This record gives sequence, C-alpha cells and structure tokens, in this order.
Amino acid sequence: MSSAAVAVLQKIEEPSCSLADLESIIESDAALTLRVLKQANSGAVGAIQDVESLSHAASILGERTLVGTALAMGASSLVSEPLPGYHLTGEDLLASSLNAATAARLLASEHGGVSPATAFTAGLLRDVGKVVLSSMLKPPAIAENERANADTSVFGDFLAYERAAIGLDHCEVGRMVAEHYDLAEGLRIAIAHHHAPGEIGGEHADLLDIVHVADAIVSMAGGYKGLDGLSYRLENTSLERLGISTKQFQSFVIEALIEGTEMIESVAE
Repeated sequence: MSSAAVAVLQKIEEPSCSLADLESIIESDAALTLRVLKQANSGAVGAIQDVESLSHAASILGERTLVGTALAMGASSLVSEPLPGYHLTGEDLLASSLNAATAARLLASEHGGVSPATAFTAGLLRDVGKVVLSSMLKPPAIAENERANADTSVFGDFLAYERAAIGLDHCEVGRMVAEHYDLAEGLRIAIAHHHAPGEIGGEHADLLDIVHVADAIVSMAGGYKGLDGLSYRLENTSLERLGISTKQFQSFVIEALIEGTEMIESVAE
C-alpha cells in the first residue's frame, strides 16, 4: 500500500482524528491529491465553481468519501493483482474488495457502534491474504460448469483446501499482512475470521459480523467471480446479532452494488 494509505489507516483509528489530520496526510501524496480534486470537481459543486484546494475538496466530499478515496486508491495496487490460484483477474479482485468495503461501510452506518471508516477498511482488505497465497496455490483446472457448482466439488471448503495445499488459509495469512502493516487489532480479527464470525466474541464482534455479512453481500450480488466464490456460507447468527432482517439484507445488496460500482469507476479513472 502507499505510505499515505497506511497513514490514513492508522490515523482513523485515533479518537481525535479530524478532517484536517486527513488532509495533511493526503496532501503528502501528489497522485492522491489530484484524484481527490478530480472527484470534487466532478460533482455538483464542481459544475458551478472550480475546486482548486484540498481543503475545499475535503469540505465538499466529507470525511467518509475522503477516507474511502484515500484507502481505495492507496490499496488498489495491493488488491488489483491477478490471482491465478483463485482464477481471478486483477479487475475481479479490485471490484470484490471495493464492493465489500462499500457494503461494510453501509452496514456500519446503519448498525452504529462501529466506525464506517474502520468497516470500509476491513471490507477492503478482508481477502488480502489471497494476494500472498495465489502464487503458491496450484488448483487443477476445472470446467466452467464445475466452477458454477463449486460447493459439490473438491472446492466446497476452500479454506480446508488452502490448508491442505499450503498449511495456511488466506484468512490466517491476511492477519499476518495486517500485522505487517501494524493495523489495529479489530482489523486483524475481522480479516482473520471473516468467514467464521462465531469463532470470536468480545469488543470486535460487531465489526467481524459486519465484514462477514458484507462478504456475503458481494457474493450474492454477483460481485465475486473467483474459484472459491461459492465456498462460503452466510451465518444467520451474524444477521441476528446486527438486527438485520431479510428485507433489510436485500436492500443492502442493492445499495452496495450501486455505491460499489461508483467507487470502482472512480478508482479506475
């Protein structure tokens, strides 16, 4: 990740973090500053007057969008690498990561108790362990119709397949990556257990449930095309703990798909 993205990740975990703090980090990265200015100028305000300063752009976009843009762009090189071990293109991984980040942020905004920025980060980086494992994972080629019915094939439990092939799964490796970047403990837990939220309780349980549900939203919205895309199941207990009904869940799928698509287009520009 870019140094600016890492700095933003660490800063937003501080209770005293302000918009001015984020501005000072972003302005140290010329490419990121240009992207933020471009995003501000593409909106309604930009159509009326030119947005020429970072502080003006920040006041227009707000903290949520500013953080989202900084993290999405700063981590895009990390989560846009082709992953042949999972039959994923770089574009597929980036789309999945940004869709999950958006879904997690929406869930956190609705649920309360979890910072939307933290939820966005956890959703964005939930599968970062795959970037490490892909080159070591050599699954046999399978036909497209087998992939569509993956839960009845050898890939039905892909975490077990990873452990059998390498000795670690992408969740465990993802935690190692989070530790490398010195991310907060809540982010480490969410990355390490996002497919099994029932394993962990305590103060980070809500964040873990949010990332687990966000991962399911991406899958159900058709936003994940990897070899293991049908290998994971949504735990209804996570929905219950977050107080999300079936109707609300369906609404989140639609909202996340719309906002995620906008975010993907913004980063890809």
